[in-house]
Amino acid sequence: MKAIRTVARLTVAASVLLLAACGGGGGGGAPPTNVVTGNNNGSTPGSTDTSGSTSGSTSGSTSGSTSGSTSGSTSGSTSGSTSGSTSGSTADTTPTTPTTPTTPTTPTTTPPADTPIFAGDPPTTPTTPPSDPTPPSNPTPPSPPPFATLGSGSTDANQFGPFTTPFNGQAVITGDANRKINAPTAATLATGGPNGATQPLTTNPSFPLSQTTIQVDRTGINPANATVGSATLSVVSWNSNGTSQFTLNIPSLGYANVAFSSSSLLKGASTVSATSSPAFRINASNTSYAALGLWEIDAVRHNPDGPAILLGAFVTGYETPGSAVPTTGTATYSATHSVTAIVTKFAPDGTLDRGVVLGDSTYGANFATGDVSGNLTNMHVIAENGTTTFAAWNDVSVGAKITAGTNQFNGSATASAVPSGATTPSDAYAVTATGANTAKGQFNGAFYGPNANELAGVWSLKDPSHVVIGVAAGRKQ
Repeated sequence: MKAIRTVARLTVAASVLLLAACGGGGGGGAPPTNVVTGNNNGSTPGSTDTSGSTSGSTSGSTSGSTSGSTSGSTSGSTSGSTSGSTSGSTADTTPTTPTTPTTPTTPTTTPPADTPIFAGDPPTTPTTPPSDPTPPSNPTPPSPPPFATLGSGSTDANQFGPFTTPFNGQAVITGDANRKINAPTAATLATGGPNGATQPLTTNPSFPLSQTTIQVDRTGINPANATVGSATLSVVSWNSNGTSQFTLNIPSLGYANVAFSSSSLLKGASTVSATSSPAFRINASNTSYAALGLWEIDAVRHNPDGPAILLGAFVTGYETPGSAVPTTGTATYSATHSVTAIVTKFAPDGTLDRGVVLGDSTYGANFATGDVSGNLTNMHVIAENGTTTFAAWNDVSVGAKITAGTNQFNGSATASAVPSGATTPSDAYAVTATGANTAKGQFNGAFYGPNANELAGVWSLKDPSHVVIGVAAGRKQ
Protein backbone atom coordinates (compact mmCIF):
# COMPACT_ATOMS: atom_id res chain seq x y z
CA MET A 1 0.00 0.00 0.00
CA LYS A 2 1.11 3.49 -0.75
CA ALA A 3 1.93 5.34 2.45
CA ILE A 4 0.32 8.64 3.28
CA ARG A 5 2.67 11.54 3.58
CA THR A 6 0.90 14.51 4.99
CA VAL A 7 1.89 18.17 4.77
CA ALA A 8 3.11 19.88 7.97
CA ARG A 9 1.37 22.98 9.08
CA LEU A 10 1.74 25.29 12.13
CA THR A 11 -1.97 25.83 12.55
CA VAL A 12 -4.47 23.39 13.85
CA ALA A 13 -6.24 21.39 11.20
CA ALA A 14 -9.11 19.20 12.08
CA SER A 15 -10.97 16.52 10.37
CA VAL A 16 -13.95 14.71 11.66
CA LEU A 17 -15.03 11.63 9.81
CA LEU A 18 -18.32 9.93 10.38
CA LEU A 19 -19.79 6.70 9.21
CA ALA A 20 -20.00 6.30 5.59
CA ALA A 21 -21.22 4.65 2.49
CA CYS A 22 -20.51 1.01 2.15
CA GLY A 23 -20.26 -0.48 -1.29
CA GLY A 24 -19.06 2.72 -2.88
CA GLY A 25 -16.29 4.29 -0.85
CA GLY A 26 -15.37 7.92 -0.97
CA GLY A 27 -15.93 10.85 -3.19
CA GLY A 28 -18.93 12.25 -4.97
CA GLY A 29 -20.06 14.81 -7.43
CA ALA A 30 -22.86 16.72 -5.74
CA PRO A 31 -22.35 20.47 -5.07
CA PRO A 32 -21.14 21.54 -1.64
CA THR A 33 -23.86 21.54 0.99
CA ASN A 34 -21.85 22.27 4.12
CA VAL A 35 -20.20 25.61 4.79
CA VAL A 36 -18.08 26.77 7.72
CA THR A 37 -18.85 30.27 8.91
CA GLY A 38 -16.93 32.85 10.91
CA ASN A 39 -13.22 31.99 10.85
CA ASN A 40 -13.93 28.77 9.00
CA ASN A 41 -14.42 28.17 5.33
CA GLY A 42 -14.25 25.36 2.84
CA SER A 43 -16.67 22.63 1.98
CA THR A 44 -16.55 19.08 0.79
CA PRO A 45 -18.80 18.11 -2.08
CA GLY A 46 -20.86 15.00 -1.55
CA SER A 47 -22.43 12.49 -3.84
CA THR A 48 -26.16 12.00 -3.77
CA ASP A 49 -27.69 9.28 -1.67
CA THR A 50 -31.26 8.45 -0.87
CA SER A 51 -32.80 7.87 2.52
CA GLY A 52 -36.35 7.09 3.38
CA SER A 53 -39.28 9.02 4.71
CA THR A 54 -42.26 8.34 6.92
CA SER A 55 -45.76 9.49 6.30
CA GLY A 56 -49.10 8.84 7.86
CA SER A 57 -52.59 10.24 7.55
CA THR A 58 -55.81 9.94 9.47
CA SER A 59 -59.21 10.92 8.20
CA GLY A 60 -62.69 10.69 9.61
CA SER A 61 -66.18 11.95 8.83
CA THR A 62 -69.39 11.93 10.82
CA SER A 63 -72.98 12.06 9.60
CA GLY A 64 -74.87 10.47 12.43
CA SER A 65 -72.05 7.92 12.43
CA THR A 66 -68.25 7.84 12.53
CA SER A 67 -65.75 6.17 10.22
CA GLY A 68 -61.97 6.35 10.09
CA SER A 69 -59.01 4.84 8.38
CA THR A 70 -55.33 5.02 9.03
CA SER A 71 -52.42 4.30 6.77
CA GLY A 72 -48.66 4.86 7.10
CA SER A 73 -45.29 3.89 5.81
CA THR A 74 -41.98 4.21 7.52
CA SER A 75 -38.42 4.94 6.28
CA GLY A 76 -36.64 7.72 8.17
CA SER A 77 -38.67 10.99 8.65
CA THR A 78 -42.17 11.72 9.88
CA SER A 79 -45.14 13.75 8.68
CA GLY A 80 -48.80 13.51 9.38
CA SER A 81 -52.11 15.24 8.66
CA THR A 82 -55.58 15.00 10.15
CA SER A 83 -58.83 16.02 8.60
CA GLY A 84 -62.43 15.59 9.72
CA SER A 85 -65.90 16.91 9.00
CA THR A 86 -69.26 16.69 10.76
CA SER A 87 -72.64 17.11 9.17
CA GLY A 88 -76.26 16.53 10.24
CA SER A 89 -79.83 17.48 9.31
CA THR A 90 -83.04 18.30 11.17
CA ALA A 91 -86.64 17.57 10.01
CA ASP A 92 -89.15 18.37 12.82
CA THR A 93 -87.02 16.28 15.15
CA THR A 94 -84.28 16.96 17.62
CA PRO A 95 -80.92 16.83 15.77
CA THR A 96 -78.65 13.93 16.56
CA THR A 97 -75.43 14.81 18.38
CA PRO A 98 -72.57 14.06 16.00
CA THR A 99 -69.96 11.55 17.10
CA THR A 100 -66.52 12.93 17.91
CA PRO A 101 -63.90 11.85 15.32
CA THR A 102 -61.40 9.25 16.47
CA THR A 103 -58.19 10.68 17.94
CA PRO A 104 -55.46 10.41 15.26
CA THR A 105 -52.74 7.85 15.84
CA THR A 106 -49.22 9.21 16.17
CA PRO A 107 -47.18 7.78 13.25
CA THR A 108 -44.02 5.84 14.02
CA THR A 109 -40.66 7.42 13.30
CA THR A 110 -38.43 4.37 13.37
CA PRO A 111 -37.16 3.38 9.90
CA PRO A 112 -37.49 -0.21 8.69
CA ALA A 113 -34.96 -2.62 10.11
CA ASP A 114 -33.40 -3.24 6.71
CA THR A 115 -32.74 0.43 5.90
CA PRO A 116 -28.96 1.01 5.67
CA ILE A 117 -27.64 3.51 8.20
CA PHE A 118 -24.92 4.90 5.97
CA ALA A 119 -25.04 6.14 2.40
CA GLY A 120 -24.85 3.33 -0.14
CA ASP A 121 -27.40 0.83 -1.36
CA PRO A 122 -30.99 2.11 -1.52
CA PRO A 123 -33.29 0.96 1.28
CA THR A 124 -35.33 -2.16 0.80
CA THR A 125 -39.09 -1.64 0.61
CA PRO A 126 -40.61 -3.13 3.77
CA THR A 127 -43.52 -5.53 3.68
CA THR A 128 -46.62 -4.16 5.44
CA PRO A 129 -48.44 -6.83 7.44
CA PRO A 130 -52.19 -7.10 6.90
CA SER A 131 -54.33 -5.24 9.39
CA ASP A 132 -56.60 -7.10 11.79
CA PRO A 133 -60.20 -6.32 10.85
CA THR A 134 -61.45 -7.38 14.30
CA PRO A 135 -61.91 -4.33 16.54
CA PRO A 136 -60.17 -4.46 19.91
CA SER A 137 -62.26 -5.60 22.83
CA ASN A 138 -60.75 -2.94 25.08
CA PRO A 139 -60.23 0.76 24.42
CA THR A 140 -56.80 1.71 23.05
CA PRO A 141 -54.66 3.23 25.82
CA PRO A 142 -53.47 6.79 25.28
CA SER A 143 -50.28 7.22 23.28
CA PRO A 144 -47.12 8.02 25.26
CA PRO A 145 -45.63 11.50 24.92
CA PRO A 146 -43.65 11.95 21.70
CA PHE A 147 -39.91 11.27 21.83
CA ALA A 148 -37.54 13.39 19.74
CA THR A 149 -35.74 11.93 16.73
CA LEU A 150 -32.79 13.05 14.67
CA GLY A 151 -33.45 14.23 11.14
CA SER A 152 -33.51 12.46 7.78
CA GLY A 153 -33.59 13.22 4.08
CA SER A 154 -29.88 13.92 3.46
CA THR A 155 -28.73 13.82 -0.16
CA ASP A 156 -25.09 14.09 0.90
CA ALA A 157 -22.65 11.16 1.10
CA ASN A 158 -19.89 10.02 3.41
CA GLN A 159 -16.51 10.62 1.78
CA PHE A 160 -13.69 8.40 3.03
CA GLY A 161 -11.24 9.02 0.21
CA PRO A 162 -10.24 12.49 1.45
CA PHE A 163 -9.89 11.09 4.97
CA THR A 164 -7.22 8.58 3.93
CA THR A 165 -5.25 10.96 1.70
CA PRO A 166 -3.41 14.20 2.49
CA PHE A 167 -5.34 17.46 2.59
CA ASN A 168 -4.38 21.05 3.29
CA GLY A 169 -2.92 21.42 6.76
CA GLN A 170 -2.16 17.78 7.49
CA ALA A 171 0.86 17.17 9.66
CA VAL A 172 3.78 15.06 8.47
CA ILE A 173 4.26 12.16 10.89
CA THR A 174 7.44 10.09 10.80
CA GLY A 175 7.90 7.81 13.78
CA ASP A 176 11.15 7.46 15.69
CA ALA A 177 13.04 4.18 15.52
CA ASN A 178 11.81 3.34 19.04
CA ARG A 179 8.18 4.41 18.44
CA LYS A 180 5.52 2.63 20.51
CA ILE A 181 2.09 1.20 19.67
CA ASN A 182 -0.22 1.50 22.68
CA ALA A 183 -3.85 0.43 23.07
CA PRO A 184 -6.68 2.99 23.14
CA THR A 185 -8.49 3.42 26.43
CA ALA A 186 -12.19 2.70 26.89
CA ALA A 187 -14.49 5.33 25.45
CA THR A 188 -15.46 8.12 27.81
CA LEU A 189 -19.26 7.81 27.91
CA ALA A 190 -20.93 11.21 28.05
CA THR A 191 -23.71 12.15 30.46
CA GLY A 192 -26.15 15.03 30.50
CA GLY A 193 -27.35 14.71 26.91
CA PRO A 194 -30.65 16.17 25.69
CA ASN A 195 -33.95 14.75 26.96
CA GLY A 196 -35.83 13.18 24.06
CA ALA A 197 -39.18 13.87 25.73
CA THR A 198 -38.63 17.62 25.97
CA GLN A 199 -35.74 18.68 23.71
CA PRO A 200 -36.35 18.07 19.99
CA LEU A 201 -33.90 19.49 17.47
CA THR A 202 -36.03 22.65 17.19
CA THR A 203 -35.05 23.52 20.79
CA ASN A 204 -31.37 23.71 19.75
CA PRO A 205 -29.99 20.95 22.02
CA SER A 206 -26.34 20.21 22.76
CA PHE A 207 -25.07 16.65 22.21
CA PRO A 208 -22.03 15.59 24.29
CA LEU A 209 -19.87 13.04 22.45
CA SER A 210 -19.11 9.61 23.89
CA GLN A 211 -15.74 8.88 22.31
CA THR A 212 -12.31 7.33 22.34
CA THR A 213 -9.32 9.14 20.84
CA ILE A 214 -5.72 8.43 19.86
CA GLN A 215 -2.73 10.65 19.11
CA VAL A 216 -0.12 9.83 16.47
CA ASP A 217 3.25 11.59 16.56
CA ARG A 218 6.94 10.70 16.26
CA THR A 219 6.77 8.75 19.54
CA GLY A 220 4.13 6.35 18.19
CA ILE A 221 0.36 5.77 18.52
CA ASN A 222 -1.01 6.48 21.99
CA PRO A 223 -4.37 6.94 23.76
CA ALA A 224 -5.47 10.58 23.97
CA ASN A 225 -8.73 10.70 25.96
CA ALA A 226 -7.09 12.78 28.67
CA THR A 227 -5.58 15.16 26.10
CA VAL A 228 -8.78 15.72 24.15
CA GLY A 229 -11.18 15.87 27.08
CA SER A 230 -14.85 16.59 26.47
CA ALA A 231 -16.41 17.46 23.12
CA THR A 232 -19.89 18.78 22.30
CA LEU A 233 -21.85 19.23 19.08
CA SER A 234 -24.59 21.84 19.53
CA VAL A 235 -27.51 22.83 17.34
CA VAL A 236 -27.73 26.61 17.07
CA SER A 237 -30.59 26.81 14.58
CA TRP A 238 -32.38 23.77 13.13
CA ASN A 239 -33.95 23.73 9.65
CA SER A 240 -35.45 20.35 8.77
CA ASN A 241 -35.67 21.23 5.07
CA GLY A 242 -32.60 23.39 4.60
CA THR A 243 -29.35 24.58 6.14
CA SER A 244 -28.91 24.35 9.91
CA GLN A 245 -26.35 26.09 12.12
CA PHE A 246 -24.05 24.23 14.55
CA THR A 247 -21.07 24.71 16.84
CA LEU A 248 -18.27 22.27 17.69
CA ASN A 249 -16.71 22.69 21.12
CA ILE A 250 -13.45 20.90 22.13
CA PRO A 251 -11.96 23.36 24.64
CA SER A 252 -8.70 21.50 25.29
CA LEU A 253 -7.78 21.72 21.60
CA GLY A 254 -8.70 25.37 21.19
CA TYR A 255 -12.05 24.70 19.52
CA ALA A 256 -14.30 27.03 21.48
CA ASN A 257 -17.76 26.81 19.90
CA VAL A 258 -16.49 26.94 16.33
CA ALA A 259 -19.49 27.81 14.16
CA PHE A 260 -20.41 26.04 10.91
CA SER A 261 -23.47 25.27 8.80
CA SER A 262 -24.73 22.12 7.10
CA SER A 263 -27.81 21.02 5.20
CA SER A 264 -27.15 17.32 5.86
CA LEU A 265 -25.67 16.87 9.37
CA LEU A 266 -28.01 14.88 11.67
CA LYS A 267 -30.16 14.08 8.63
CA GLY A 268 -28.26 10.98 7.47
CA ALA A 269 -25.00 10.74 5.53
CA SER A 270 -23.04 13.97 5.88
CA THR A 271 -19.57 15.33 5.17
CA VAL A 272 -18.73 18.75 6.62
CA SER A 273 -15.31 20.20 5.87
CA ALA A 274 -13.14 23.27 6.37
CA THR A 275 -9.51 23.52 5.29
CA SER A 276 -8.57 26.89 6.77
CA SER A 277 -7.58 27.67 10.34
CA PRO A 278 -9.15 26.43 12.52
CA ALA A 279 -9.87 23.59 10.09
CA PHE A 280 -11.91 20.45 10.66
CA ARG A 281 -13.96 17.87 8.83
CA ILE A 282 -17.04 16.02 10.08
CA ASN A 283 -18.19 12.92 8.23
CA ALA A 284 -21.36 11.58 9.84
CA SER A 285 -24.49 9.49 9.64
CA ASN A 286 -27.33 8.70 12.01
CA THR A 287 -30.20 6.40 12.85
CA SER A 288 -33.49 7.73 14.22
CA TYR A 289 -31.97 8.39 17.64
CA ALA A 290 -28.16 7.98 17.46
CA ALA A 291 -25.46 9.78 15.47
CA LEU A 292 -21.99 8.25 15.12
CA GLY A 293 -18.72 8.62 13.27
CA LEU A 294 -15.03 9.49 13.15
CA TRP A 295 -13.06 12.72 13.34
CA GLU A 296 -9.50 13.97 12.81
CA ILE A 297 -7.60 17.00 14.06
CA ASP A 298 -4.04 17.72 12.91
CA ALA A 299 -2.38 19.60 15.75
CA VAL A 300 1.05 21.19 16.03
CA ARG A 301 0.84 23.80 18.76
CA HIS A 302 -0.63 21.46 21.37
CA ASN A 303 2.08 18.80 21.20
CA PRO A 304 5.61 19.13 22.65
CA ASP A 305 6.75 16.19 20.48
CA GLY A 306 6.12 18.07 17.25
CA PRO A 307 3.41 17.47 14.64
CA ALA A 308 0.58 15.26 15.83
CA ILE A 309 -2.61 13.79 14.39
CA LEU A 310 -5.53 13.30 16.75
CA LEU A 311 -8.20 10.79 15.72
CA GLY A 312 -11.54 10.12 17.39
CA ALA A 313 -14.52 7.76 17.15
CA PHE A 314 -17.79 8.91 18.74
CA VAL A 315 -21.50 8.32 19.26
CA THR A 316 -24.18 10.69 20.55
CA GLY A 317 -27.92 11.30 20.29
CA TYR A 318 -31.16 10.86 22.24
CA GLU A 319 -30.34 8.24 24.86
CA THR A 320 -32.89 5.96 26.50
CA PRO A 321 -33.74 7.09 30.05
CA GLY A 322 -32.16 4.67 32.50
CA SER A 323 -35.57 3.86 33.97
CA ALA A 324 -36.87 2.86 30.51
CA VAL A 325 -34.19 0.24 29.80
CA PRO A 326 -35.87 -3.18 30.20
CA THR A 327 -34.80 -5.45 33.04
CA THR A 328 -36.39 -8.61 31.64
CA GLY A 329 -36.60 -10.24 28.23
CA THR A 330 -34.27 -10.23 25.25
CA ALA A 331 -33.91 -8.26 22.02
CA THR A 332 -32.02 -8.49 18.75
CA TYR A 333 -30.44 -5.46 17.08
CA SER A 334 -28.92 -5.25 13.62
CA ALA A 335 -28.24 -2.91 10.73
CA THR A 336 -26.44 -2.84 7.39
CA HIS A 337 -23.75 -0.28 6.59
CA SER A 338 -23.63 0.35 10.34
CA VAL A 339 -19.92 0.00 11.23
CA THR A 340 -16.91 2.16 10.49
CA ALA A 341 -13.39 2.46 11.90
CA ILE A 342 -9.94 3.97 11.35
CA VAL A 343 -6.98 1.57 11.04
CA THR A 344 -3.59 3.16 11.82
CA LYS A 345 -0.09 1.71 11.41
CA PHE A 346 3.43 2.78 10.53
CA ALA A 347 4.96 1.85 7.18
CA PRO A 348 8.46 0.33 7.13
CA ASP A 349 9.97 3.77 6.49
CA GLY A 350 8.27 5.16 9.61
CA THR A 351 5.52 7.16 7.90
CA LEU A 352 1.89 6.85 8.97
CA ASP A 353 -0.55 4.68 7.00
CA ARG A 354 -4.31 4.76 7.47
CA GLY A 355 -7.36 2.95 6.13
CA VAL A 356 -11.10 3.18 6.78
CA VAL A 357 -13.22 0.10 7.58
CA LEU A 358 -16.92 -0.33 6.71
CA GLY A 359 -19.26 -3.18 7.64
CA ASP A 360 -22.53 -4.55 9.07
CA SER A 361 -23.51 -5.59 12.59
CA THR A 362 -25.84 -7.82 14.64
CA TYR A 363 -26.32 -7.85 18.44
CA GLY A 364 -28.27 -9.65 21.12
CA ALA A 365 -29.27 -8.12 24.45
CA ASN A 366 -30.40 -10.14 27.47
CA PHE A 367 -31.91 -7.53 29.74
CA ALA A 368 -32.44 -10.01 32.58
CA THR A 369 -28.73 -10.83 32.84
CA GLY A 370 -27.47 -7.50 31.47
CA ASP A 371 -25.42 -9.17 28.74
CA VAL A 372 -24.87 -7.62 25.30
CA SER A 373 -23.05 -9.53 22.56
CA GLY A 374 -22.56 -8.94 18.86
CA ASN A 375 -20.65 -9.48 15.65
CA LEU A 376 -19.30 -6.94 13.17
CA THR A 377 -19.25 -8.67 9.78
CA ASN A 378 -18.90 -8.08 6.05
CA MET A 379 -15.97 -5.82 6.92
CA HIS A 380 -13.93 -4.15 4.19
CA VAL A 381 -11.20 -1.54 4.22
CA ILE A 382 -10.53 1.44 1.94
CA ALA A 383 -6.76 1.73 1.45
CA GLU A 384 -4.66 4.81 2.13
CA ASN A 385 -4.81 5.85 -1.53
CA GLY A 386 -8.53 6.53 -1.15
CA THR A 387 -9.64 4.13 -3.87
CA THR A 388 -13.24 2.95 -3.90
CA THR A 389 -12.20 -0.69 -4.17
CA PHE A 390 -12.78 -2.46 -0.88
CA ALA A 391 -10.43 -5.13 0.42
CA ALA A 392 -11.65 -7.80 2.84
CA TRP A 393 -10.93 -7.13 6.53
CA ASN A 394 -11.36 -8.93 9.85
CA ASP A 395 -14.69 -9.74 11.45
CA VAL A 396 -14.94 -8.55 15.07
CA SER A 397 -16.87 -9.97 18.04
CA VAL A 398 -18.02 -7.69 20.87
CA GLY A 399 -19.45 -8.32 24.33
CA ALA A 400 -20.49 -6.04 27.17
CA LYS A 401 -22.43 -5.77 30.42
CA ILE A 402 -25.25 -3.27 31.00
CA THR A 403 -24.66 -1.12 34.07
CA ALA A 404 -27.74 -1.64 36.27
CA GLY A 405 -30.09 1.33 36.40
CA THR A 406 -28.47 3.07 33.44
CA ASN A 407 -28.60 2.98 29.65
CA GLN A 408 -24.86 2.28 29.31
CA PHE A 409 -22.85 -0.87 28.67
CA ASN A 410 -19.12 -1.61 28.85
CA GLY A 411 -17.11 -4.55 27.56
CA SER A 412 -14.53 -5.78 25.06
CA ALA A 413 -13.86 -6.46 21.36
CA THR A 414 -11.82 -9.24 19.75
CA ALA A 415 -10.73 -9.64 16.14
CA SER A 416 -11.61 -12.74 14.13
CA ALA A 417 -9.90 -13.93 10.97
CA VAL A 418 -10.61 -12.40 7.57
CA PRO A 419 -13.45 -14.59 6.22
CA SER A 420 -12.30 -17.67 4.33
CA GLY A 421 -12.50 -17.28 0.57
CA ALA A 422 -12.61 -13.48 0.69
CA THR A 423 -11.21 -11.84 -2.41
CA THR A 424 -8.41 -9.25 -2.40
CA PRO A 425 -7.38 -9.78 1.25
CA SER A 426 -6.04 -6.65 2.91
CA ASP A 427 -2.70 -7.97 4.13
CA ALA A 428 -1.37 -4.52 4.99
CA TYR A 429 -4.35 -3.56 7.18
CA ALA A 430 -5.76 -6.86 8.49
CA VAL A 431 -5.05 -7.28 12.20
CA THR A 432 -3.72 -10.39 13.95
CA ALA A 433 -6.50 -12.87 14.75
CA THR A 434 -4.65 -15.86 16.24
CA GLY A 435 -2.33 -16.58 19.14
CA ALA A 436 -1.09 -14.32 21.89
CA ASN A 437 -0.99 -11.27 19.60
CA THR A 438 -4.68 -11.43 18.65
CA ALA A 439 -6.04 -7.89 18.33
CA LYS A 440 -8.25 -7.00 21.31
CA GLY A 441 -9.79 -3.84 22.70
CA GLN A 442 -12.84 -2.13 24.17
CA PHE A 443 -16.58 -1.91 23.41
CA ASN A 444 -18.57 0.81 25.21
CA GLY A 445 -21.90 2.42 24.40
CA ALA A 446 -25.53 3.06 25.27
CA PHE A 447 -29.14 2.45 24.26
CA TYR A 448 -31.01 5.14 22.35
CA GLY A 449 -34.68 5.99 21.80
CA PRO A 450 -37.62 5.98 24.25
CA ASN A 451 -37.52 2.22 24.95
CA ALA A 452 -34.02 1.00 24.02
CA ASN A 453 -35.03 1.11 20.34
CA GLU A 454 -31.41 1.28 19.18
CA LEU A 455 -27.92 0.74 20.51
CA ALA A 456 -24.67 2.40 19.48
CA GLY A 457 -21.13 2.02 20.75
CA VAL A 458 -17.45 2.80 20.33
CA TRP A 459 -15.00 -0.09 19.79
CA SER A 460 -11.24 -0.46 19.48
CA LEU A 461 -8.52 -3.03 18.71
CA LYS A 462 -4.74 -3.21 19.09
CA ASP A 463 -2.12 -5.73 17.97
CA PRO A 464 1.68 -5.28 17.73
CA SER A 465 1.41 -3.26 14.50
CA HIS A 466 -2.09 -1.73 14.33
CA VAL A 467 -4.41 0.47 16.36
CA VAL A 468 -8.08 0.59 15.35
CA ILE A 469 -10.88 2.82 16.70
CA GLY A 470 -14.43 2.64 15.39
CA VAL A 471 -18.17 2.87 15.96
CA ALA A 472 -21.19 0.64 15.35
CA ALA A 473 -24.97 0.79 15.72
CA GLY A 474 -28.07 -1.39 15.40
CA ARG A 475 -31.87 -1.13 15.42
CA LYS A 476 -34.17 -3.36 17.46
CA GLN A 477 -35.74 -6.04 15.25
